[in-house]
Amino acid sequence: MGFLSKILGKDYESEKIAAFAEIGRQFVEAEKINQAKAGWLTMRGNNHSMRRRFDLAIADFTEALKFEPNRPFTLISLGGAYAHTGNYKEAITILESAKKYLEAVDATLRNISEHNLYSELGSAYFFADKKQEAVVCLTKSLEAVEKQRALKNTGAVSEEEWEAQQKMIAPMIKNAEWLLARIKL
Repeated sequence: MGFLSKILGKDYESEKIAAFAEIGRQFVEAEKINQAKAGWLTMRGNNHSMRRRFDLAIADFTEALKFEPNRPFTLISLGGAYAHTGNYKEAITILESAKKYLEAVDATLRNISEHNLYSELGSAYFFADKKQEAVVCLTKSLEAVEKQRALKNTGAVSEEEWEAQQKMIAPMIKNAEWLLARIKL
């Protein structure tokens, strides 16, 4: 990291321009270019979210959706980022809209995507004081994990994939269980 970067912070626009130029060199079809740009922005947005820089994450997810408006992973991440900023109404709207795009997700990732979606949606409903909706969503999130475990047990998901997925979703599982334990209907 250069001296100016340490003082001024990272130049995210230059980083994006360089990444998009590389994407343009790798792909010819406009659809593939748009998918790659949306994927890159979603990954960077998730990186921002993990570092609790939700304003930057929301900007990246929003831009990603301009390239691929029906991308379920981006919609789930955007909804989650809004929920983490306390904007539960916007989070719920976006996460509810993501449901219809899950059918396009590969079967071996669909359960994990459903878990992520319903975990984020359940949390948003919980903090929006909509406990019944929260229970439904949080329960669905845990059921999706069990469906994925069944795929692993049949061999459709490898042991390595399962382990990687477990590391990624373990905190969300604990959060769903914790929220469900605190809901009194």
